[in-house]
Amino acid sequence: MAFGGLDIGSSGVKCAFFNERGKRLAFARQDYDYSSHGGNYELDGRVVWNHVKKVLFAAAAQLNEPIEGIAVSSIGEAGVALDKKDRVLAPSLLFNDIRGQKESRELVQELGEKWIYQTTGNVPNGTYSIEKMMWIRKNESYYDKIERYFLYEDFIIYMLTGVRGISHSLAARTMAFDVVEKKWVESIFQAAGVDVGLMSEAFPSGTVVGTIRTSLAAELGINGKAKIITGGHDGWCCALGAGMTDENTAVNVSGSCETISVMMDGPRREEFMMKCNYSCIPYVIRDTYATYGLGLTSGSLIKWFRNQLGNGLSYQELDRCVSNEPSGIIVIPDFSVSGTPCFSLESKGMFYGMTLDTSRYDLFKGLMEGTAFHIRMNMEILEMYGFRIPKIRTVGGASFSPVWMQIKADIWNREVESVSGNETGVIGDAILSGEALGIFHTLKQGADSLIHTEKVYAPNPSRGKCYNELYEEFKEIFRWKNRRGNIC
Repeated sequence: MAFGGLDIGSSGVKCAFFNERGKRLAFARQDYDYSSHGGNYELDGRVVWNHVKKVLFAAAAQLNEPIEGIAVSSIGEAGVALDKKDRVLAPSLLFNDIRGQKESRELVQELGEKWIYQTTGNVPNGTYSIEKMMWIRKNESYYDKIERYFLYEDFIIYMLTGVRGISHSLAARTMAFDVVEKKWVESIFQAAGVDVGLMSEAFPSGTVVGTIRTSLAAELGINGKAKIITGGHDGWCCALGAGMTDENTAVNVSGSCETISVMMDGPRREEFMMKCNYSCIPYVIRDTYATYGLGLTSGSLIKWFRNQLGNGLSYQELDRCVSNEPSGIIVIPDFSVSGTPCFSLESKGMFYGMTLDTSRYDLFKGLMEGTAFHIRMNMEILEMYGFRIPKIRTVGGASFSPVWMQIKADIWNREVESVSGNETGVIGDAILSGEALGIFHTLKQGADSLIHTEKVYAPNPSRGKCYNELYEEFKEIFRWKNRRGNIC
């Protein structure tokens, strides 16, 4: 039998299937674009659905055995509004879309920031689904036509099965979900003027929601009995797909954004977490929670450099051009929306320490160092308050750059492991679907079967000493820039 998952991102969808022995049998990917204009970032749900069908068809065509289960993970916050005939009414507002800021302040004024955080595990900031829904209600005429409102996980599950179901981890990204009681918070919907009945029923990750529609199974060449399963927020499925099955492993996801994710055995919503914008989210493993430090410009910065200053070189060629020694440049990597501990939708990045001897390759290395310094700062804050980060696995674009991986090991002063492949989101989905189908007795068993580490990068003590000095400068400049004192 074959089982696997779909991972819905803001710029593409991936699909992979595996067998019981952990062998990957099929993989397909389709890319698409989101639009951006004047601070508005939008994604067309119709385009996403069409590309989902394409990857399922392409992956199924590679198989010689029936598909038994598919788990679905997706980006958070962005919503898809459907009318009575299941037609997409408008583009989705992505998390970094500026609309919802005023509505966020109104919710805080009525309900209180601390109460919202204690209930939902999120600090109001205008990026969450309920804030965007409130804006839509006040500004878009199509609001009155909305029959069902989804995030992308439950949108795809619904389109595949005709049954509604969303995971706890993704429902939490609405800022309208009680992370302890695991249910929608009606008082938040009432304050927003939004009907809670628009939302899907919430389930733990790894729950079978339904069976694929018969007509769709025939169209896509999929077994008509295939089960469709809740996956979760893509970041957490990615963490599972990298092996975060207990508190002994933290996962650094390095894509367009940069995160350090850690598990908790229960919900933590302490004062420092609220001040530093650390969310408390139900993890994809039942009865556990997780939080993360976040930088919202990482791989996107490297792409910017290559396109603007890279002189036509590939990433691999740029890697070969950098010095083995620290660049000596301090980069504050907040070139768009900043992350934790000082969230801002209007942040600005900066270079410090340039001289007439500075080369473009020094700038390139400085960007990689700046993102690693930012994550180190988040790790230190979390560890100061009792979080454990004993072992780190890195997945995503940085894991393919030996230069960047070594920078992380040197700056973090600990071993950093890379994980084979670049599909940890769908691997996490496959682990969840495998357990839901009874193929794996536990998620840990599934992780051991499907995940393979590739290389371990050990810190270099001499470079680490230099980086420690640069890191102190980084923190000083970061605090000055954010004017937040010791919180940051």
